[in-house]
Amino acid sequence: MAAEVDCMKKHPILTAIGILFLVVLVSNVVNMGGSLPSSTPAPKASAKPASRMPAMIAAMFDDSLSQAFGSNYQTELDTDAGIFRVDTWSSDVNAQFISDLQNGNISIEAWNAVVDRVKTVTSSMQSTFDETCEEPITVVSSICDPNNHDLPYLTVANGVAGYDVVNGVDLLNK
Repeated sequence: MAAEVDCMKKHPILTAIGILFLVVLVSNVVNMGGSLPSSTPAPKASAKPASRMPAMIAAMFDDSLSQAFGSNYQTELDTDAGIFRVDTWSSDVNAQFISDLQNGNISIEAWNAVVDRVKTVTSSMQSTFDETCEEPITVVSSICDPNNHDLPYLTVANGVAGYDVVNGVDLLNK
């Protein structure tokens, strides 16, 4: 633990990203205080229209992310596919930074701590969707290249880092 704290002091960029994800988590807990609908499912009608709850939850998360990341994020709710995407980026977490991590020029412990925080925050957002929405929605969070937001460095869903360029994880392409 002491090595992780020492490493995080040396790499404030990763610490800031981790803190921002924690701010989003705490903000959501505070914002949702007492406003969650009952976890007891309502009786289902045969031709019931889709709930507006996923859009409401997504908007709440979007508001929290805006406060934490400013313009360095984007979200997308695709109810047809059942996915809520959260992409974040920082000008400091770029291709050179990732290369330095991969080559051992920067300690990997700080990166791994950020991966753990992203897993925690993504799981928390997932729990909110699971507990409040009838429709299944999967939360997918990514840390992306600041110049090409379609290029992820880390992607997390369902508590698993399915893609982590630093640690060589790519579960889709194995």
